[in-house]
Amino acid sequence: MKRAAAYARYSSSNQQELSIEGQLQYINEYAEKNNFEIVKAYIDRGVSAFDIDKRKGFHQLLDDAEKGLFDVVIVWAFDRFARSRNDSRKYKTQLENLGIKVISVTELIPDGDVSVITESLYEGLAEWLPRKLARDTMRGMIAAAKQGRHTGSVAPFGYDRMKTESGTYLVINKKEAPIVRKMFNMASKGSSYSEIASFLNNRGIKTRSGNPFTIDTIRYMIHNKIYMGVKEFNKRRDRGKFNPFYGVVKVDVPNLAIVSQDEWEAAQKGIKRTRKRKARMTYLLSGVLYCKYGHKMTGSTYNASSKSGRYRCPVCHKRRVNISIGKNFAENTVLNYLSVMLTAVDLEQLLKIVNQRADEIGSESSKKVLNDQLREVDTKITNITTAIETGITSKTLVERLQQLEIKRDKLVKQLKDVEASKTRKWSFEELKEQIEAARKTLINGEKQEKKWLIQALINRIDFDEQDRVMTINSMFGRTTIPIIRNT
Repeated sequence: MKRAAAYARYSSSNQQELSIEGQLQYINEYAEKNNFEIVKAYIDRGVSAFDIDKRKGFHQLLDDAEKGLFDVVIVWAFDRFARSRNDSRKYKTQLENLGIKVISVTELIPDGDVSVITESLYEGLAEWLPRKLARDTMRGMIAAAKQGRHTGSVAPFGYDRMKTESGTYLVINKKEAPIVRKMFNMASKGSSYSEIASFLNNRGIKTRSGNPFTIDTIRYMIHNKIYMGVKEFNKRRDRGKFNPFYGVVKVDVPNLAIVSQDEWEAAQKGIKRTRKRKARMTYLLSGVLYCKYGHKMTGSTYNASSKSGRYRCPVCHKRRVNISIGKNFAENTVLNYLSVMLTAVDLEQLLKIVNQRADEIGSESSKKVLNDQLREVDTKITNITTAIETGITSKTLVERLQQLEIKRDKLVKQLKDVEASKTRKWSFEELKEQIEAARKTLINGEKQEKKWLIQALINRIDFDEQDRVMTINSMFGRTTIPIIRNT
């Protein structure tokens, strides 16, 4: 009795479990009649044959085949094994190289030369059928769209599906339509996608699937022309391989207009202005501001009440925990702190620290560069020496060796000079001028200059929204600043 593996798969989540059980029943009956022992069944539920990477049961079958656990693979039909001819040939060949044959219960392959043609025919039909069905379906959806009918299973927010004898159409949802108008009004006045999403979510308004609104959801809605009475279909940039139709269907459906064309276009212009405003915005604390859980906080205009933006924790936000602080307030707090510290700093003590650190950094940096160059030269000298020792000699090779040895001597001398020298020290007046220049930058400097200065002086800022404090770790030490107003 030969050992056999059973493989069953279905691709639609709408199919009943019986489809898998039915396949296995016929496979077991075939195995019993033909003297096969089913040693293991491999199953993929709700996975398309074209999505090879997602077929965990299939990959487990291939792994066990390498281990020699069975002699044949039995399927209900070859299209359960693979839909693509390339995939079918690839994995059948992989199994054949292990001495394992794939058998279909419903598609018998005759012996002899004709088997090649027969099996190729089955494989071709397996790939052709879903392509044909998908294209026929798409052709029907395009025809329906041209007649103004709704082609999706779910109505967009603001509409309901209405079934008639001639097909499914959209009608305006009177409760959701005012919300849609509010969204377009906010966009036209400069609110961002995230601000609109925040406005809706804070009021407990949900999407059709019952989820909170996201930036992507709002972006799709604001740019969807259905809301001004123009239905578009087949507009996707990246079409699937089963969709050969590239023409975009546009149909006027004035009865579905929730906003006017002027209102729709005003929203597009408003969003464009918002994107330019956000692009110009510089977040001075990016990279140094953390939430109390240790996650980096990033700049955002998520909160509709703050046109100037906020810092928020994206990690905590995904966990439904909103940790944020107003951009202007946070930055002004830090800038004021640094200005005070620079005014009160002990210049004599700072001078000692700066000069000591300059010696360390200057010396170590120069030594590292020289040591790296020395290692590179030594490697080249070793390679040429090895070549000469093996009998490979030439005038050019010898000259190159001499040049490298001269360069090595120079590097060794420079390294000794660096180790014996000290970096130029700052004077009291020079340091005083630099501190004053830094203070002026904090007050009147360009945004990018302020950001560079903050990055140079501050190691980390931890914001605790619950205790309402900011803890600043800087070159001046560790300082905790209370947040004394609602931000």
